[in-house]
Amino acid sequence: MVIEMEIQRSACIARLEEIVASGFQSGRCTGLLLIDLNNLRQINHRHSFRLGDVMINEVLETLRAGVKDCQNVFRIGGHTFAVVLPDLEFPGYLSVAAARLSESLADALEMESDFTPAKVHIGASVSAGKPASALDMLARAEMHLERVREDRGLAFESTAITDDVSSFDEQLGRQFEQALHRSEFEVYFQPQVSTATGAVLGAEALLRWSRAEQGFVSPERVIHLAAQSGKTFELARSIINNVARNAKAWCCEEADFKVAINVSADLLGTVDLVDILDRASSIWDVPHKNLTIEITEQTLVSDIQSSKRLLRDLRDRGYGISIDDFGTGYSSLSYLRQLPATELKIDRSFVNTLLLSDEDRELVRIIVDMGHLFGMQVVAEGVENLETRYTLEKMGCDVLQGYLIGHPMPAVDFESWRRDWTGWLPGVP
Repeated sequence: MVIEMEIQRSACIARLEEIVASGFQSGRCTGLLLIDLNNLRQINHRHSFRLGDVMINEVLETLRAGVKDCQNVFRIGGHTFAVVLPDLEFPGYLSVAAARLSESLADALEMESDFTPAKVHIGASVSAGKPASALDMLARAEMHLERVREDRGLAFESTAITDDVSSFDEQLGRQFEQALHRSEFEVYFQPQVSTATGAVLGAEALLRWSRAEQGFVSPERVIHLAAQSGKTFELARSIINNVARNAKAWCCEEADFKVAINVSADLLGTVDLVDILDRASSIWDVPHKNLTIEITEQTLVSDIQSSKRLLRDLRDRGYGISIDDFGTGYSSLSYLRQLPATELKIDRSFVNTLLLSDEDRELVRIIVDMGHLFGMQVVAEGVENLETRYTLEKMGCDVLQGYLIGHPMPAVDFESWRRDWTGWLPGVP
């Protein structure tokens, strides 16, 4: 058993090193949770080793069920388990993950009153998007776990992950404000084409921030930094003006060319969004009908009444409205009927499994039919192969977006791609 746990510990360290390196390249954080069944020895002695083994198995099964990849769960000690969490958009998500696992473990380990209750403590550390060794992260998580044990408090304290997190956020926050002042944020464009003909219909504008030494920062974290620093308006103004400036030439050549812009929840409930769009449209002489505002389904349902008022105002002004990530949230006919949207965008998670899952294929078909029922154009994102394209065409999906057509690219590269793109080859079904 000791040898097996040493193997598990080594495997955990190797896996952590791999994921931290990958996260640094992509600008994502890597989290490490140490889960300690603190009174396992007491349970073994008071009741039986058999009950202790049952609890160990319950912990393992609960942890594996609570993460996307069960290969990121390890038993590294007699009563200690490790969970590696890759691709965190920002450090605060580690607290959320730990709280959820803590609740799941509390439910799984609940015993009758005659039995000694299990005591679970959780320690944590996070790479916070910068180079970190697995051993350092493990050491920090162990120190945090010791503090949690000594406090004899709750299993996890969300305010005490590591000192590195707050200092990293402060440092990144300063870099964000400098980048905003220097106009260092870029906009990439991913093509959108007709499902039937392959004709270029528009593009989605995507925020990019890549730092020379530290690497890429995810759009989600940039939005989070803007909200934290009170710079959401300034960031949106910069990005929307960038989009409008590039879109001007494309809209002059193609009168119906549309550019979709993602909008954060912070802007949705304010008049700032309308003002920013109107000003950018006027400055760069881009008709309102050529700009589409993308808003996620989760953002809309969080305050449906306020969302309806703003979206109606935007629609009355001629802007397009796209409901992004459709199918992952509320997705009801009554809710959809209330929104003055012009477009539904099927979430890529369903498109990616379209050929593998009968349920997802049927769900996509239903979404296409729902969109058309309310007079909306339907866009599928995440299209990566011809077979998916053929299936979506048979379903009646209107627009495709994904690597099959083109990756997100700077405006100059998009212009070259647009001129070279010939649509679907003649004779290809």
